[in-house]
Amino acid sequence: MQKWMVEQLGDPKEALVLRTDEERPVRKKGQVLIRTEAAALNFFDILLCQALIKKNLRCLLRWEQKLQEQLQR
Repeated sequence: MQKWMVEQLGDPKEALVLRTDEERPVRKKGQVLIRTEAAALNFFDILLCQALIKKNLRCLLRWEQKLQEQLQR
């Protein structure tokens, strides 16, 4: 299994590390295990790496809402 981890705050190129040595999670009673074939990083993830998310959360949500509105046109 592979996963992206934020190991330090800062530039996403340095903060994000791809871990390839992780064991596959084991499903426990009352849980669901979902196979993911592809995932993407987005603007929210970049702000999270830079520790800007708390300060800019309201702005980010408005930005994403406006982007969704434009994509639906």
